[in-house]
Amino acid sequence: MIAISAWCPAECQEYDSVLNCSGAGSELIPALDPFRALCEQKNIEAMKWTSEAEDRISKVPFFVRRKVRKEVEKEARAGGASVVDVGHIESCRKRYMTDRQDQTAGFEVDQCFGADKCPNRAVDFGDLYSRIHQVLEPFKLGRFLRKRVNGPLKMHHAFRVSVSGCPNCCSRPQIVDFGLAGASVVQVTENECSECGACYEKCRESALSRDKDNGRPVMDASRCLGCGECAAVCPSGTLEVVTRGFRVMLGGKLGRHPRLATELEGVRSHDQVLELLKTVIRHYKEHNRGGERLGDILERTGFEFLGSEKRR
Repeated sequence: MIAISAWCPAECQEYDSVLNCSGAGSELIPALDPFRALCEQKNIEAMKWTSEAEDRISKVPFFVRRKVRKEVEKEARAGGASVVDVGHIESCRKRYMTDRQDQTAGFEVDQCFGADKCPNRAVDFGDLYSRIHQVLEPFKLGRFLRKRVNGPLKMHHAFRVSVSGCPNCCSRPQIVDFGLAGASVVQVTENECSECGACYEKCRESALSRDKDNGRPVMDASRCLGCGECAAVCPSGTLEVVTRGFRVMLGGKLGRHPRLATELEGVRSHDQVLELLKTVIRHYKEHNRGGERLGDILERTGFEFLGSEKRR
């Protein structure tokens, strides 16, 4: 767990998905300073929490804690409160238990804060978040799951989509049904290389090596995660970003039988991502047994429904 100081006006919610932030009150980690301005730009009005409420929320599993915290604060604001106490957590819990099944859309879409000019962002989000909602809504997954699930519909039944803006994957696309990670595709150009070595130092994946004959960089695509940092530091233009898009990961989940998502080969545009999402949802609905997660379905059916798509 990494704690961040109390300057964060979002009570460290934005960092919870990145670093499992334990809340305010600790020394500021200098490496995180670039993110401070991003959080402050949101103009989020901080809500105070009583110590008892903080203790209660700390017991919520980390992968849903940020969502739960936001829901509790929404509950407190609706009641005109400026301080969150245990009563707000309890009323939120009761409301969730009684009407969550009727309210759920059957899917959840999450994204990192890369859309707000994160310094690590490898791709522009554009309107992808809203377009994902537009794709999912006609499938009426809430109604579908209520018919398939034996018992009340719960949070873990929802089809989950997560969008990250870079290979750091702050929103954890590896553990959701349909995960996206922003990527920049870099190629070696014909420009003369200055042999400064900056790209080799910058690459954390050892995806670049020096050609013994001409001293130019050689790219190992199987190692590259698409951060684009090598091209950003190249002074001669020998390395350049030729396209930006998203890596796609399918079938991740936690729970009793956790499964990391399977990554498909290639980097896809916004439109290609949305078309693939439609294909995946159709397969999910056709083969779903009892509200199971996509990962369980893929373990049983394989990936043949994707045709020529290859796994990384």
